[in-house]
Amino acid sequence: MAVSPRQILRRQLERLAAHGLSAYAGTELEFIVFRDSYEQAWERNYQQLVPVNQYNVDYSILGTGRVEPLLRRLRNGMHGAGLTVESAKGECNLGQHEIAFKYGEALATCDDHSVYKTGAKEIAAQEGVSLTFMAKFDEREGNSCHIHLSLRDAEGRPAMAGDGPHGFPR
Repeated sequence: MAVSPRQILRRQLERLAAHGLSAYAGTELEFIVFRDSYEQAWERNYQQLVPVNQYNVDYSILGTGRVEPLLRRLRNGMHGAGLTVESAKGECNLGQHEIAFKYGEALATCDDHSVYKTGAKEIAAQEGVSLTFMAKFDEREGNSCHIHLSLRDAEGRPAMAGDGPHGFPR
């Protein structure tokens, strides 16, 4: 369908290619995990759900360690689906975590998001918990998808890199 986000992105990538450029994206997707199953959440009308962490676990080893079995299954499941996970870490909202993926061609990266979101929810259900990627679940910090974008020239070199060490400007 011409107005679908995927087709809009495809047209923009074609426009970039006409200028000798290609886009690569690395993404970080945040989600909130609840102790409640999807069925329990539905029965409660999605009210008073219990987050897996009761405090801010941003960069907390202990906080992410408590849900490591789930995070491990997510990382391994995504690896099995052909996605390259770079990291998993806690975030600010209660029960909030993030998985970051390696840079890849922009259209493929976006396609992978559909696989990831569906797979993550299936794995959560198998673990007896639920998760949401909803942008603003509550009044606290919301979930987001951080997109790191890199434009490359026809030879695959960063298009906007400087001429100093490691591509920084002098």
